Amino acid sequence: MEPSNGTSSASSYVFKKLRVTPARIVFYIATLAVLFVIHLKLDELKLAKTFFTSANPYWIVGIIVTQWLSYHFWSLNYRELLLVKGRTVPSHELFPMVIVVQFINQALPSANISGQAFFIYYMRRYGMAVTEGIGRAILEMATLYMAFGVFFIVAIITMAEQGMFHRHPRLLILVGAFAAIAVLFISIFLTLQRKRESKPLEWITEKLHLLFEKTGFDRIVSHERLDRHSGHVSLVVSQFKANLNIPELRRGGRHFLYAWLWQGMYLFMNVLTFYIAARALGLQIPFAAAFVTFTLTKFVSMLAFIPGGIGIFEVLMTLILVAYGFSAGSALGVTLLARIFTFWLPLPIGWWLYNRLTKNWNQNGATSAPEVLHS
Repeated sequence: MEPSNGTSSASSYVFKKLRVTPARIVFYIATLAVLFVIHLKLDELKLAKTFFTSANPYWIVGIIVTQWLSYHFWSLNYRELLLVKGRTVPSHELFPMVIVVQFINQALPSANISGQAFFIYYMRRYGMAVTEGIGRAILEMATLYMAFGVFFIVAIITMAEQGMFHRHPRLLILVGAFAAIAVLFISIFLTLQRKRESKPLEWITEKLHLLFEKTGFDRIVSHERLDRHSGHVSLVVSQFKANLNIPELRRGGRHFLYAWLWQGMYLFMNVLTFYIAARALGLQIPFAAAFVTFTLTKFVSMLAFIPGGIGIFEVLMTLILVAYGFSAGSALGVTLLARIFTFWLPLPIGWWLYNRLTKNWNQNGATSAPEVLHS
Protein backbone atom coordinates (compact mmCIF):
# COMPACT_ATOMS: atom_id res chain seq x y z
CA MET A 1 0.00 0.00 0.00
CA GLU A 2 1.33 3.43 -0.94
CA PRO A 3 2.21 5.64 2.03
CA SER A 4 0.04 8.72 2.42
CA ASN A 5 1.41 12.17 1.78
CA GLY A 6 1.02 12.92 5.46
CA THR A 7 3.16 9.95 6.46
CA SER A 8 5.83 10.80 3.90
CA SER A 9 5.91 14.45 5.00
CA ALA A 10 6.14 13.44 8.66
CA SER A 11 9.06 11.12 7.90
CA SER A 12 10.88 13.85 5.97
CA TYR A 13 10.27 16.30 8.82
CA VAL A 14 11.72 13.88 11.40
CA PHE A 15 14.84 13.24 9.29
CA LYS A 16 15.38 16.97 8.80
CA LYS A 17 14.99 17.65 12.52
CA LEU A 18 17.47 14.90 13.35
CA ARG A 19 19.80 16.22 10.60
CA VAL A 20 19.95 12.72 9.14
CA THR A 21 21.03 12.73 5.51
CA PRO A 22 21.54 9.71 3.24
CA ALA A 23 25.30 10.28 3.56
CA ARG A 24 25.11 10.06 7.36
CA ILE A 25 22.98 6.91 7.18
CA VAL A 26 25.60 5.28 4.96
CA PHE A 27 28.28 6.46 7.39
CA TYR A 28 26.56 4.75 10.33
CA ILE A 29 26.04 1.53 8.36
CA ALA A 30 29.66 1.53 7.16
CA THR A 31 30.88 2.15 10.71
CA LEU A 32 28.96 -0.85 12.02
CA ALA A 33 30.26 -2.98 9.15
CA VAL A 34 33.87 -1.98 9.88
CA LEU A 35 33.51 -2.65 13.61
CA PHE A 36 32.09 -6.08 12.83
CA VAL A 37 34.98 -6.88 10.46
CA ILE A 38 37.54 -5.75 13.05
CA HIS A 39 35.91 -7.94 15.69
CA LEU A 40 35.83 -10.87 13.27
CA LYS A 41 39.47 -10.47 12.19
CA LEU A 42 41.07 -9.39 15.47
CA ASP A 43 43.38 -12.43 15.61
CA GLU A 44 44.41 -11.84 12.02
CA LEU A 45 45.28 -8.23 12.85
CA LYS A 46 47.49 -9.39 15.70
CA LEU A 47 49.27 -11.79 13.35
CA ALA A 48 49.66 -9.06 10.74
CA LYS A 49 51.26 -6.85 13.39
CA THR A 50 53.87 -9.58 13.97
CA PHE A 51 54.81 -9.61 10.28
CA PHE A 52 54.85 -5.80 10.20
CA THR A 53 57.32 -5.52 13.09
CA SER A 54 59.63 -8.04 11.45
CA ALA A 55 59.57 -6.36 8.02
CA ASN A 56 62.40 -4.25 6.60
CA PRO A 57 61.52 -0.61 7.44
CA TYR A 58 63.00 0.74 4.19
CA TRP A 59 60.69 -1.45 2.12
CA ILE A 60 57.79 -0.35 4.36
CA VAL A 61 58.48 3.23 3.30
CA GLY A 62 58.28 2.01 -0.30
CA ILE A 63 54.85 0.51 0.38
CA ILE A 64 53.60 3.79 1.85
CA VAL A 65 54.84 5.68 -1.23
CA THR A 66 53.18 3.28 -3.69
CA GLN A 67 49.90 3.45 -1.80
CA TRP A 68 49.99 7.25 -1.78
CA LEU A 69 50.67 7.16 -5.53
CA SER A 70 47.77 4.77 -6.07
CA TYR A 71 45.31 7.26 -4.56
CA HIS A 72 46.98 10.11 -6.45
CA PHE A 73 46.50 8.30 -9.78
CA TRP A 74 42.91 7.50 -8.83
CA SER A 75 42.22 11.18 -8.16
CA LEU A 76 43.77 11.99 -11.57
CA ASN A 77 41.33 9.49 -13.08
CA TYR A 78 38.38 11.39 -11.61
CA ARG A 79 39.89 14.72 -12.67
CA GLU A 80 40.07 13.60 -16.30
CA LEU A 81 36.52 12.24 -16.24
CA LEU A 82 35.27 15.57 -14.95
CA LEU A 83 37.18 17.33 -17.74
CA VAL A 84 35.23 15.27 -20.26
CA LYS A 85 32.33 17.65 -19.60
CA GLY A 86 34.51 20.70 -19.08
CA ARG A 87 34.50 20.65 -15.27
CA THR A 88 37.85 21.47 -13.66
CA VAL A 89 38.45 20.19 -10.14
CA PRO A 90 42.06 20.03 -8.87
CA SER A 91 43.28 16.52 -8.11
CA HIS A 92 44.30 17.50 -4.56
CA GLU A 93 40.66 18.29 -3.78
CA LEU A 94 39.62 14.90 -5.15
CA PHE A 95 42.32 13.06 -3.18
CA PRO A 96 40.38 12.83 0.14
CA MET A 97 37.24 11.89 -1.77
CA VAL A 98 38.86 8.82 -3.37
CA ILE A 99 40.02 7.60 0.05
CA VAL A 100 36.41 7.80 1.23
CA VAL A 101 35.23 5.99 -1.91
CA GLN A 102 37.72 3.23 -1.13
CA PHE A 103 36.51 3.12 2.48
CA ILE A 104 32.89 2.67 1.41
CA ASN A 105 33.81 0.05 -1.21
CA GLN A 106 35.60 -1.90 1.50
CA ALA A 107 32.89 -1.52 4.12
CA LEU A 108 29.84 -2.04 1.89
CA PRO A 109 30.26 -4.83 -0.69
CA SER A 110 29.00 -4.10 -4.21
CA ALA A 111 31.76 -4.87 -6.75
CA ASN A 112 33.26 -1.38 -6.23
CA ILE A 113 29.94 0.33 -6.98
CA SER A 114 28.87 1.50 -3.50
CA GLY A 115 31.61 4.12 -3.27
CA GLN A 116 30.31 5.82 -6.42
CA ALA A 117 27.23 6.96 -4.49
CA PHE A 118 29.51 9.06 -2.28
CA PHE A 119 31.25 10.49 -5.35
CA ILE A 120 27.86 11.60 -6.75
CA TYR A 121 26.90 13.11 -3.39
CA TYR A 122 30.31 14.76 -2.97
CA MET A 123 30.26 16.42 -6.40
CA ARG A 124 26.97 18.16 -5.58
CA ARG A 125 29.11 20.49 -3.47
CA TYR A 126 30.62 21.74 -6.72
CA GLY A 127 27.19 22.39 -8.21
CA MET A 128 27.09 19.14 -10.20
CA ALA A 129 23.61 17.75 -10.82
CA VAL A 130 22.82 14.22 -9.69
CA THR A 131 22.38 13.08 -13.28
CA GLU A 132 25.80 14.41 -14.29
CA GLY A 133 27.35 12.79 -11.23
CA ILE A 134 25.83 9.46 -12.25
CA GLY A 135 27.34 9.93 -15.69
CA ARG A 136 30.84 10.53 -14.29
CA ALA A 137 30.47 7.51 -11.97
CA ILE A 138 29.51 5.35 -14.95
CA LEU A 139 32.64 6.45 -16.81
CA GLU A 140 34.81 5.78 -13.74
CA MET A 141 33.49 2.24 -13.50
CA ALA A 142 34.01 1.81 -17.24
CA THR A 143 37.67 2.85 -17.01
CA LEU A 144 38.18 0.53 -14.02
CA TYR A 145 36.77 -2.51 -15.79
CA MET A 146 38.62 -1.67 -19.01
CA ALA A 147 41.94 -1.26 -17.20
CA PHE A 148 41.39 -4.40 -15.18
CA GLY A 149 40.46 -6.27 -18.35
CA VAL A 150 43.87 -5.41 -19.79
CA PHE A 151 45.52 -6.58 -16.57
CA PHE A 152 43.63 -9.88 -16.64
CA ILE A 153 44.51 -10.57 -20.28
CA VAL A 154 48.19 -9.92 -19.51
CA ALA A 155 47.88 -12.25 -16.51
CA ILE A 156 46.39 -14.99 -18.72
CA ILE A 157 49.26 -14.68 -21.20
CA THR A 158 51.79 -14.74 -18.36
CA MET A 159 50.24 -17.84 -16.78
CA ALA A 160 50.17 -19.60 -20.15
CA GLU A 161 53.87 -18.87 -20.70
CA GLN A 162 54.66 -20.11 -17.20
CA GLY A 163 52.73 -23.35 -17.70
CA MET A 164 50.38 -22.56 -14.80
CA PHE A 165 47.31 -23.91 -16.62
CA HIS A 166 49.05 -27.24 -17.19
CA ARG A 167 50.07 -27.55 -13.53
CA HIS A 168 46.86 -26.08 -12.10
CA PRO A 169 44.01 -26.60 -14.61
CA ARG A 170 41.44 -25.25 -12.14
CA LEU A 171 42.73 -21.76 -12.93
CA LEU A 172 40.88 -22.11 -16.23
CA ILE A 173 37.66 -21.65 -14.24
CA LEU A 174 38.69 -18.07 -13.51
CA VAL A 175 39.53 -17.53 -17.16
CA GLY A 176 36.10 -18.83 -18.15
CA ALA A 177 34.40 -16.57 -15.62
CA PHE A 178 36.32 -13.56 -16.93
CA ALA A 179 35.41 -14.42 -20.53
CA ALA A 180 31.72 -14.72 -19.62
CA ILE A 181 31.71 -11.36 -17.82
CA ALA A 182 33.62 -9.72 -20.67
CA VAL A 183 31.05 -10.97 -23.19
CA LEU A 184 28.24 -9.68 -20.94
CA PHE A 185 29.79 -6.22 -20.66
CA ILE A 186 30.47 -5.99 -24.38
CA SER A 187 26.87 -7.03 -25.08
CA ILE A 188 25.58 -4.33 -22.75
CA PHE A 189 27.82 -1.74 -24.42
CA LEU A 190 26.53 -2.70 -27.88
CA THR A 191 22.93 -2.68 -26.62
CA LEU A 192 23.40 0.86 -25.32
CA GLN A 193 24.17 2.01 -28.85
CA ARG A 194 20.55 1.28 -29.82
CA LYS A 195 17.95 4.00 -29.61
CA ARG A 196 15.02 1.95 -28.33
CA GLU A 197 14.41 1.38 -24.61
CA SER A 198 15.47 -1.83 -22.90
CA LYS A 199 12.45 -3.80 -21.66
CA PRO A 200 14.50 -6.04 -19.31
CA LEU A 201 16.01 -2.93 -17.69
CA GLU A 202 12.55 -1.46 -17.19
CA TRP A 203 11.42 -4.67 -15.48
CA ILE A 204 14.47 -4.76 -13.16
CA THR A 205 14.11 -1.09 -12.24
CA GLU A 206 10.42 -1.58 -11.56
CA LYS A 207 11.20 -4.36 -9.07
CA LEU A 208 13.90 -2.26 -7.38
CA HIS A 209 11.52 0.67 -7.06
CA LEU A 210 8.94 -1.56 -5.39
CA LEU A 211 11.63 -2.83 -3.02
CA PHE A 212 12.53 0.74 -2.05
CA GLU A 213 8.87 1.47 -1.36
CA LYS A 214 8.51 -1.57 0.90
CA THR A 215 11.65 -0.75 2.88
CA GLY A 216 10.77 2.94 3.17
CA PHE A 217 14.05 3.96 1.52
CA ASP A 218 12.19 6.09 -1.00
CA ARG A 219 10.97 8.28 1.88
CA ILE A 220 14.56 9.02 2.92
CA VAL A 221 16.04 9.61 -0.52
CA SER A 222 13.88 11.58 -2.91
CA HIS A 223 14.48 13.06 -6.33
CA GLU A 224 11.99 14.74 -8.57
CA ARG A 225 12.73 12.33 -11.43
CA LEU A 226 12.52 9.25 -9.25
CA ASP A 227 8.96 9.77 -8.08
CA ARG A 228 7.59 7.68 -10.93
CA HIS A 229 8.88 4.37 -12.26
CA SER A 230 9.18 5.74 -15.79
CA GLY A 231 11.32 8.62 -14.51
CA HIS A 232 13.58 6.18 -12.70
CA VAL A 233 14.11 4.10 -15.83
CA SER A 234 14.63 7.22 -17.93
CA LEU A 235 17.25 8.59 -15.52
CA VAL A 236 19.34 5.40 -15.43
CA VAL A 237 19.09 4.49 -19.12
CA SER A 238 19.65 8.05 -20.34
CA GLN A 239 22.88 8.37 -18.36
CA PHE A 240 24.23 5.05 -19.58
CA LYS A 241 23.40 5.96 -23.16
CA ALA A 242 24.60 9.54 -22.86
CA ASN A 243 28.01 8.55 -21.49
CA LEU A 244 28.76 5.19 -23.09
CA ASN A 245 27.73 5.91 -26.67
CA ILE A 246 30.55 5.88 -29.20
CA PRO A 247 30.16 9.49 -30.51
CA GLU A 248 30.25 10.86 -26.93
CA LEU A 249 33.33 8.79 -26.07
CA ARG A 250 35.05 10.12 -29.20
CA ARG A 251 34.30 13.72 -28.23
CA GLY A 252 35.93 13.25 -24.84
CA GLY A 253 38.48 10.82 -26.25
CA ARG A 254 41.69 12.37 -24.93
CA HIS A 255 40.42 12.81 -21.38
CA PHE A 256 38.79 9.38 -21.40
CA LEU A 257 42.03 7.73 -22.54
CA TYR A 258 43.97 9.58 -19.84
CA ALA A 259 41.42 8.44 -17.27
CA TRP A 260 41.88 4.86 -18.48
CA LEU A 261 45.67 5.27 -18.17
CA TRP A 262 45.45 6.65 -14.62
CA GLN A 263 43.14 3.79 -13.65
CA GLY A 264 45.73 1.36 -14.94
CA MET A 265 48.44 3.13 -12.95
CA TYR A 266 46.25 2.86 -9.84
CA LEU A 267 46.06 -0.91 -10.30
CA PHE A 268 49.77 -1.13 -11.09
CA MET A 269 50.66 0.66 -7.85
CA ASN A 270 48.70 -1.98 -5.95
CA VAL A 271 50.66 -4.71 -7.74
CA LEU A 272 53.85 -2.90 -6.79
CA THR A 273 52.67 -2.68 -3.17
CA PHE A 274 52.23 -6.44 -3.06
CA TYR A 275 55.64 -6.99 -4.67
CA ILE A 276 57.39 -4.65 -2.21
CA ALA A 277 55.60 -6.33 0.72
CA ALA A 278 57.20 -9.61 -0.34
CA ARG A 279 60.63 -7.99 -0.52
CA ALA A 280 60.07 -6.41 2.91
CA LEU A 281 59.79 -9.89 4.39
CA GLY A 282 62.78 -11.17 2.45
CA LEU A 283 60.75 -13.16 -0.07
CA GLN A 284 62.33 -13.11 -3.54
CA ILE A 285 59.15 -13.19 -5.58
CA PRO A 286 59.30 -12.63 -9.37
CA PHE A 287 57.37 -9.53 -10.43
CA ALA A 288 55.33 -11.61 -12.91
CA ALA A 289 54.17 -13.86 -10.05
CA ALA A 290 53.18 -10.80 -8.01
CA PHE A 291 51.27 -9.40 -10.99
CA VAL A 292 49.33 -12.63 -11.61
CA THR A 293 48.63 -13.18 -7.90
CA PHE A 294 47.23 -9.70 -7.38
CA THR A 295 45.18 -9.74 -10.60
CA LEU A 296 43.49 -13.08 -9.94
CA THR A 297 42.79 -12.20 -6.32
CA LYS A 298 41.42 -8.78 -7.24
CA PHE A 299 39.12 -10.38 -9.82
CA VAL A 300 37.55 -12.77 -7.33
CA SER A 301 37.27 -10.12 -4.60
CA MET A 302 35.48 -7.77 -7.02
CA LEU A 303 32.88 -10.46 -7.72
CA ALA A 304 32.42 -11.45 -4.08
CA PHE A 305 29.83 -9.37 -2.21
CA ILE A 306 31.92 -9.38 0.97
CA PRO A 307 33.32 -6.17 2.51
CA GLY A 308 36.78 -5.60 1.02
CA GLY A 309 36.88 -9.22 -0.11
CA ILE A 310 37.79 -9.99 3.51
CA GLY A 311 38.72 -13.63 3.95
CA ILE A 312 38.52 -14.42 0.25
CA PHE A 313 41.38 -12.05 -0.57
CA GLU A 314 43.72 -13.52 2.05
CA VAL A 315 42.93 -17.17 1.30
CA LEU A 316 43.13 -16.89 -2.48
CA MET A 317 46.29 -14.78 -2.51
CA THR A 318 47.99 -17.25 -0.18
CA LEU A 319 46.90 -20.23 -2.28
CA ILE A 320 48.17 -18.68 -5.52
CA LEU A 321 51.55 -17.95 -3.95
CA VAL A 322 51.71 -21.54 -2.71
CA ALA A 323 50.95 -22.65 -6.29
CA TYR A 324 54.00 -20.64 -7.35
CA GLY A 325 56.10 -22.73 -4.95
CA PHE A 326 56.31 -20.52 -1.88
CA SER A 327 55.68 -21.88 1.61
CA ALA A 328 52.28 -21.30 3.18
CA GLY A 329 53.80 -19.32 6.06
CA SER A 330 55.72 -16.95 3.77
CA ALA A 331 52.70 -16.53 1.48
CA LEU A 332 50.43 -15.69 4.42
CA GLY A 333 52.95 -13.20 5.78
CA VAL A 334 53.19 -11.32 2.49
CA THR A 335 49.41 -11.29 2.12
CA LEU A 336 48.76 -9.94 5.62
CA LEU A 337 51.50 -7.31 5.36
CA ALA A 338 50.12 -6.03 2.04
CA ARG A 339 46.58 -5.98 3.46
CA ILE A 340 47.68 -3.73 6.31
CA PHE A 341 48.28 -0.96 3.78
CA THR A 342 45.64 -1.78 1.15
CA PHE A 343 42.75 -2.64 3.48
CA TRP A 344 43.25 -2.00 7.19
CA LEU A 345 45.06 1.35 7.20
CA PRO A 346 42.66 3.07 4.74
CA LEU A 347 39.68 2.11 6.95
CA PRO A 348 40.29 4.56 9.85
CA ILE A 349 41.58 7.24 7.46
CA GLY A 350 38.54 6.88 5.21
CA TRP A 351 36.21 6.77 8.22
CA TRP A 352 37.67 10.02 9.61
CA LEU A 353 37.52 11.77 6.24
CA TYR A 354 33.94 10.62 5.62
CA ASN A 355 32.86 11.98 8.98
CA ARG A 356 34.71 15.25 8.42
CA LEU A 357 33.37 15.80 4.91
CA THR A 358 29.73 15.04 5.70
CA LYS A 359 28.95 16.03 9.28
CA ASN A 360 28.27 19.67 8.42
CA TRP A 361 26.47 19.11 5.13
CA ASN A 362 22.89 20.24 4.99
CA GLN A 363 20.00 18.05 3.87
CA ASN A 364 20.88 18.60 0.20
CA GLY A 365 24.61 18.03 0.72
CA ALA A 366 25.34 21.45 -0.77
CA THR A 367 28.22 23.28 0.85
CA SER A 368 31.31 24.63 -0.78
CA ALA A 369 34.32 22.35 -0.94
CA PRO A 370 37.04 24.72 0.30
CA GLU A 371 35.37 25.47 3.61
CA VAL A 372 34.89 21.81 4.48
CA LEU A 373 38.28 20.65 3.28
CA HIS A 374 40.27 23.35 4.96
CA SER A 375 38.20 24.12 8.04
